[in-house]
Amino acid sequence: MAFDRTGGFGQVVRSLSLAKSPAQMTLAFFAFTAFFLLNRLFFPDYEPTILRSFGSHMHLALIDTISGFQVDQAGYHVAEAFKSFTLTGFGKSLWVMGLFYFLVWLIVSFLFGAITRIAAVQAGLGQKIGLRDAVRYVVSERRWFAYFLPPLYFIGAFLATLVISGTVLGGLSQIPIFGGLFASVTFPLVFFIAMFSMIVAISGVLTFPFHTAAVSVDGSSSFDVVSRTCTYIFPRLPRFLLYCVFAIAVGTLALLAVSAVVTTTIDLSFHTLDFWWEVFGKGETDLEEDASVNKYTRVYNEMIEQYRLGETLTPAPTYEEPRHLESFAATVIGLFVWIVLAMIPAYGISYALSSSTVIYMLLRRDVDGTPLEEIYSDEEAYEEELLDEVIQAQSADGSDSGGPASQLVTATLDRTTQAGPVARGKSKADARQPQKAPAKAARTAKKKPSRKTK
Repeated sequence: MAFDRTGGFGQVVRSLSLAKSPAQMTLAFFAFTAFFLLNRLFFPDYEPTILRSFGSHMHLALIDTISGFQVDQAGYHVAEAFKSFTLTGFGKSLWVMGLFYFLVWLIVSFLFGAITRIAAVQAGLGQKIGLRDAVRYVVSERRWFAYFLPPLYFIGAFLATLVISGTVLGGLSQIPIFGGLFASVTFPLVFFIAMFSMIVAISGVLTFPFHTAAVSVDGSSSFDVVSRTCTYIFPRLPRFLLYCVFAIAVGTLALLAVSAVVTTTIDLSFHTLDFWWEVFGKGETDLEEDASVNKYTRVYNEMIEQYRLGETLTPAPTYEEPRHLESFAATVIGLFVWIVLAMIPAYGISYALSSSTVIYMLLRRDVDGTPLEEIYSDEEAYEEELLDEVIQAQSADGSDSGGPASQLVTATLDRTTQAGPVARGKSKADARQPQKAPAKAARTAKKKPSRKTK
């Protein structure tokens, strides 16, 4: 297969195609909108917004790197970009920041889980599932907790180690007379605790993008997610880093291309309106003698002012207050423009989650030889439970053919085998092969000698 010949890099490139799925784009748009609205709710006076500040500094860092290889300036902008997410960047209390990110992750973990489920089924089985199937997978078996909790484990372990080390060193140093001696003796212990906290932090950062993929691909529990991601990533760390660098490079080029196309199309649309306004004159609302700006300029600048798009679109050099219904027109047009512009980060989110899912599947195949086509499904787990019930019912009935209980469970099991190939986690090629009845296989494997009657 293609991804085998390219060492998996071809499959990473395929994430560009997976990311443009309408279902994934819709979920990613909702995730971006939720982040944007919560940002406005918690930090109404902070300008620019988190994502806009982050994107602006990362854009400047990219320009500095490409144009003149100004590594020092690029590093400064990268630091400022990540500063947008920190306490220093907002000046807010730690509790406000913590509550903000808790609510953000509570919402987007659900949406990210649905996105990675769609990507996993399409990448592994070559089949598409809809929004309803993806959402049902996330909410079933309390799987939402498996998506939500793993990052909190790393954060909790990191904070706990820091608190323990600070308590030991700080508390013992306060003992009268012998405080300094105890502090010096326990300092090596504090050092190793701090080293452990750094290992936890690095592990959390490296595995975080793949937590949702582990649940969507393998149906893992929250604790199993931590185990699987660490098991798959660290034994193949060089290949993992190579996959990530390659995926970031491909995604950056794709986002730059998408951004250029979208912003150019918006500018072309407004310039077209400007041209026709100029052709037909200033209009009845511009008959005043002091009118020096046409409708286009006022609506355009008002739209940028209302939606704070000054860093994305270039305002007109002159500005006048909107007249009559021009403010309403700016609101309606601006809403449409904002939705179109939001599709750029939505595609970025969809691509990031698709590529992380693909990389997880590739690393899983490299470590334990699991085929890419093996995707967990709730129907498979349900079949296994029914098989166990069949065996138990046959034991209770005491015969091969099975009594009433065995026949009932077997009939139910037979109906589940009529489900589609995606439900059973099989590929299209596997679906075309004749399948052996699970109930019959169970009876053959667990066959018992019948009781002889005299």
